[in-house]
Amino acid sequence: MSLIPCTGDCVYQKDGYCGLERAASRGKPSQAIDKCVHFIKRQK
Repeated sequence: MSLIPCTGDCVYQKDGYCGLERAASRGKPSQAIDKCVHFIKRQK
């Protein structure tokens, strides 16, 4: 298991780290979050 730092407003971000368990997300690359293909913006 690796710890990936993440501070984005993403559904997988938890306590400053990426909580995605496996690479199967349908997100789109985001310019704001280092082009992370797993980024999915949190719903308010």
